[in-house]
Amino acid sequence: MRQVFNRALYGLGIRRPSGENQGSVPTFTSRQVNRIDENRIQEYDTGTYTGNIEKFHEKTEQIKQGNPNVSVNATPIEYDADNGQKLQLHRVEIANKERDKITQCCLYTATIHGTEYFGEAAINRMLQIMHDEPEYIRDDCAYVFYVCLNPWGREHGTRTDHNNVDLNRNTMRPEKFDKRDKEIQANPRSQVLYETIKDILNPAEAQTECWFIFRLIKAFVSHLIRCFFTCQPNIFFSTIAGGQTLSKDFLFYGGNKPAESTTAFIADLDTTLTQLPKLTRLIHTDLHTGLGGWKKGTIELKQKVTGSTSTPDPDSAPLMHTDEAEEEGREDATALAPATEKAVQSDSETDDQRLQQTAAELRTYLPEISIEPMKIQYTIAYGDIVDHVCSLQEQFPQLEDITTQCLEVGSARLRNCLLNLLPLAPSLAALHSLSEANRVRTYSGVSDTEKQATSEYQRTKTNFAPESTAWKCESVRLAEAVFRTNHHRMIQQAEVRPEQQKEQTPLMEGHSLETYGTTATSTS
Repeated sequence: MRQVFNRALYGLGIRRPSGENQGSVPTFTSRQVNRIDENRIQEYDTGTYTGNIEKFHEKTEQIKQGNPNVSVNATPIEYDADNGQKLQLHRVEIANKERDKITQCCLYTATIHGTEYFGEAAINRMLQIMHDEPEYIRDDCAYVFYVCLNPWGREHGTRTDHNNVDLNRNTMRPEKFDKRDKEIQANPRSQVLYETIKDILNPAEAQTECWFIFRLIKAFVSHLIRCFFTCQPNIFFSTIAGGQTLSKDFLFYGGNKPAESTTAFIADLDTTLTQLPKLTRLIHTDLHTGLGGWKKGTIELKQKVTGSTSTPDPDSAPLMHTDEAEEEGREDATALAPATEKAVQSDSETDDQRLQQTAAELRTYLPEISIEPMKIQYTIAYGDIVDHVCSLQEQFPQLEDITTQCLEVGSARLRNCLLNLLPLAPSLAALHSLSEANRVRTYSGVSDTEKQATSEYQRTKTNFAPESTAWKCESVRLAEAVFRTNHHRMIQQAEVRPEQQKEQTPLMEGHSLETYGTTATSTS
């Protein structure tokens, strides 16, 4: 009974996890990420999509000119949308020309939702680091950046593509759509629940922020009462965000086949990995904004290791978050983003230590980040990009270790300041703005250009891509910390395999853990 009650509190954000089962956490010397000067943010974010892409290609060209021994391929991937429009996925691959030396890959994806484009500035910052600090280009690692996976949504100010498909519910190979549909049909409880909240998420008439939040909380409490003895309050959240399949007019519609941009991305990534025959390790980071308190970063981790005999544990999942609220003299509810049961193997002591080590490494760059195991499991979505990357072992069995992480930077602010007292209120405000924008798209009957001028669309942009320079700087700083942490982890991988490191030396001589002022004092 107490477990059910605690899960309800965790779901509402009223109670934070206890922090038990932390395991052995290694410690490191501190190397903090400096704050970004607000006067220099324009170097990474110009304020427009075209300008950011120009910056992206400018910085890739700088890397190419400064590193003649490195292959830099920034050719855009062109594809035709079913509306007749020709679009491009802008990406770059930075790798050793001797492909047989590459055993690791760092993959970064951004703007899979057209309104969440801070990743463009974040990737531009990462590229600038690679240019200014050449030691961040290793000859045993390939670096792949997809700066915008939803060019149509980015250009038209929408979360979805032109068919209202949420691409982060659509990133699957064609054969997996039938499997998804069967799984959804096999869960009638979720379908019945969606019918009870459909009018809240997809209203025909406008509803205020307060009314929306009240109705959603009321529906959640009713659901908790109904499932009090079944220990499944998480069904409520997975039903909302799990990727609707009933109608393309619904929020989080996942589509019934891969979108053109999805097909282009999957094919290009497959081609890239096929050209790396010795690749054994992949680290992926997906960049998002919107859910969570202002300037708070949450990292959801998933890990898949070949040979692990452990099974997913829905009651144990890692959570990392930053708390910048102290600087503003207030205490916002911490954004919650527990990892899903898919590919999380926390029953294994070894895997748990690896996850704790990741958190410890991240703290070396941002000491304010903390980690606690969550005691509630959300099945976030079918077809999310993180799950797709975890499934790459099916096509590339030589991949022994896949680690994927989603950085979610909170950006929503409520119109009614009193609502800030509610747990998870910023996330609910972001959800309300998405609901209203979807209502305009579905029922207004105006053109795509006219929709961008509506207050509903502008509110969504404000909640997911704030114009605040301070927010932009802090968001890019969070992404930089993840970037540097990923690099540190690659160094560790080389350090624990000295026989491989003799053959795979970094491009810059003298490259080691000590180069970055980051030395492990205990091992996992």
